[in-house]
Amino acid sequence: MRHGARTDIGRVRRSNEDGYLAKGEIFAVADGMGGHLAGEIASASALSALSKYLKKLPGDANPQALLMEAVQRANEIVFQKALQGPEQVGMGTTLTVALFAKKEVYIGHIGDSRAYLLREGKLTRLTDDHTLVTKMVKEGKLEEEEAQLHPRRNVLTRALGTEPNVKADFLSIKIAAADKILLCTDGLTAMLDDGEIERLLGSDKHPQTICDELAKAANERGGVDNITAVLIEAGSARESELAEKRGVGKALRWGPAKKSLLALTLVALVGIASLLAFSSYLDRTYYLGFHKDRVALYRGLPGTIFRLKLGVLERETGITREDLPLYYQERLEKGIIAGDREKAERIIDDIPLLERGATMKGEGI
Repeated sequence: MRHGARTDIGRVRRSNEDGYLAKGEIFAVADGMGGHLAGEIASASALSALSKYLKKLPGDANPQALLMEAVQRANEIVFQKALQGPEQVGMGTTLTVALFAKKEVYIGHIGDSRAYLLREGKLTRLTDDHTLVTKMVKEGKLEEEEAQLHPRRNVLTRALGTEPNVKADFLSIKIAAADKILLCTDGLTAMLDDGEIERLLGSDKHPQTICDELAKAANERGGVDNITAVLIEAGSARESELAEKRGVGKALRWGPAKKSLLALTLVALVGIASLLAFSSYLDRTYYLGFHKDRVALYRGLPGTIFRLKLGVLERETGITREDLPLYYQERLEKGIIAGDREKAERIIDDIPLLERGATMKGEGI
């Protein structure tokens, strides 16, 4: 079972409050929160408690029951540390853990770090974020696309160590050949959508290389938060290779001339279709950015192709650069794609809600 892990401070934070565990059959990520060094203490304490509690797995133990006990124990330790001094009051951490036992993976989860499964090239999110905006999406008060950009998207409804008893989610799945399990903090998922993560995970590269590429991609998008990724190849790729040798997935045999002609035809058709689709997409897509230091609404996409701008200014707002926190300024510099105009206008209406409150994760943001 190969694995890789990477944690990165990102491009905005002054410290790294993330942490990870990759030891034997136990893998986890944690994203701490709280003032001063409290976030780092919370995440490190939770991961250390997990490691100690799950160090020796009894052969006859129920893995899920054991995992539930370990998460509760980690919660108790973080909660007790939060009572030890004023600088640690209110500290807590997210926690997403994967325990591999008996040909299954057992997942424990609290907060907005995530677990994903890549199976046969398709990415599936295994966990639900415990955030205010996720609750609003489930209640039909917010669209999924809006949740990605909502000013209060970092407000957690559950976290480890904030209460004496923790309410975590647990699930298990049977492992299939060539499965990949990704555990990651929101510093990755805030920068990359599921489609981009799926593409990077679909590579045949070593899990460590893929984790490095995930962190690099998130930093290239802005790196507004700490970034942590742990990737485990849970199944055996050798089984897939043997299946292919037995004839699974064989392709039709074509001569060189027919292959070339078919390839050229397909390239031409795909090119024409892509150009038409892209033009239509630009016409109905809106994004937010800056125009003369004011937040502005644009139609199209941020950036250029062959020195041609892909966006057209629709209108300026009365919101200035100085009205916004630094991380949001940096996102607007790159352009925040909102979808249709109605969603873009709703995001503009929500911008005044941005605040630096104690309920927000990460350095008061």
